[in-house]
Amino acid sequence: MGHVRFAVMAVACIGSVVMVSAQNPDASARFEVASVRPNTSRDARPNVDPTPGRFAATAVTLRELIGMAYAVPGSIRPIIGGPDWLDTDRFDIVAAGGPTDPNIRPAPGAVSPREGPALNTMQAMLRQLLRDRFGLSVRSEQRNLPIYSLIQARTGRLGVQLRHFDGDCAKEAAVEPDTTGAACGGFKFLGRGHLVARAVTIRMLVSMLANLPDVGRIVQDRTALSGNFDLELSWTPAAASREQSDTSQSAAPSLFTALDEQLGLKLEPSRGPVEVWVIDSVERPTPN
Repeated sequence: MGHVRFAVMAVACIGSVVMVSAQNPDASARFEVASVRPNTSRDARPNVDPTPGRFAATAVTLRELIGMAYAVPGSIRPIIGGPDWLDTDRFDIVAAGGPTDPNIRPAPGAVSPREGPALNTMQAMLRQLLRDRFGLSVRSEQRNLPIYSLIQARTGRLGVQLRHFDGDCAKEAAVEPDTTGAACGGFKFLGRGHLVARAVTIRMLVSMLANLPDVGRIVQDRTALSGNFDLELSWTPAAASREQSDTSQSAAPSLFTALDEQLGLKLEPSRGPVEVWVIDSVERPTPN
């Protein structure tokens, strides 16, 4: 899902988004018109592009769409159940009549739309679209699952690549953005296993970590760190480590070691209660 920009809002950057209950849908929030078509191309790259008044998605799975529509502030909720095709069938969606606020489009270098009413409305409209066209019904449930707790590796000491941010994102937005790094308040991948962030919270970081394949489970913040931070993290993904024997490709440590050495943080395995979305019913989309 590296190319699904809007999907990342579900894992890192939604902050204070207020979600409409799955049991009490807001049917008044809906797109004026929407097209849903199967994508059968083998070469299409997943992409989601919210723009003022319009939502477009290419080659995305229904599980990815559910993740976007039912994102919960500051965390990831696993999506449980559903048929196999939720992860294999891909769809193209074009919907008009969405929020016209320009803030619905991600800032240069950011991975998600900006927080606020426009994003809330876009999510509500997407949930209604999934109910109308896919017959989707979900419910919230708590389960005891494997998790990671993010803690400080050395109490009171940050890693050399984790620094407190004391600037002002609003003032920075008024000047030319630095497209080589992350936008203020967001993350950016500069390459495989190279993540930078500017003015992000630890809550946003744990959500980002949970979405990385090397982690693969919910991450809960136990650092007691508050405020905003700049960070840079470089690691060798497990898949790349298996694929590459070239020492130049394997010089960076594993993600878990990099978190400790570079950020002064540690992922500690445990089990705990996790809120999940359970799919009660879903069907392939109705024709346009």
